[in-house]
Amino acid sequence: MSDGFTLSLPADARYRGLASEIARKYAEYAGGTEADATALSAAVAGAVDQAAGEAGEGDIRVEFRADPSGVDVTLHWADGSSALHHPLPARNP
Repeated sequence: MSDGFTLSLPADARYRGLASEIARKYAEYAGGTEADATALSAAVAGAVDQAAGEAGEGDIRVEFRADPSGVDVTLHWADGSSALHHPLPARNP
């Protein structure tokens, strides 16, 4: 799996959907099923909405990393952070 990446976006509601859309594609890229992509997208959407409530006018930094066990997403904002892990099915070589 290639290196992860970081997305920085305003807490404004107009931009929050970007994180969940990217989470969907990243889950697929990491080998997840459509169901995995949908589940990760929904989890990230909820986490970003919660972070936005605490971030106020600030930005939210969303870090995506994948390894053989799944996708890790960590959110950071001015005074806090949260993390989630979505397992992916084992791939056959």
